[in-house]
Amino acid sequence: MPGLGTNKTEWGRPTPDRTLVARMASGDRQAWNELRARYRATVYSIAYTALCEPEEAEAVAARVFTEAWRGARTFLWTHATVSGWLTHLARKHVGSLSRNSTTVR
Repeated sequence: MPGLGTNKTEWGRPTPDRTLVARMASGDRQAWNELRARYRATVYSIAYTALCEPEEAEAVAARVFTEAWRGARTFLWTHATVSGWLTHLARKHVGSLSRNSTTVR
């Protein structure tokens, strides 16, 4: 099957994001690693811009991709884009961290 175990289809194009999520939903860790490599910088950037703390931004990114792994099957029922979903998760986790923080930034 094209794209399995690789981040490219048989035609040399990147595996579509939704295909990676579908593979994640069936337990494919390689797909999760590929999605994480593709979007880690974006998710980290969202978190770092809001929090201004590298360690907290890393923690948010880790939570986002853990939640993406767990929620892949549910996500497939939506019409959202993968990038929009991951952005939403990042903002949700930043907001959660901000509400729990007593520090004013």
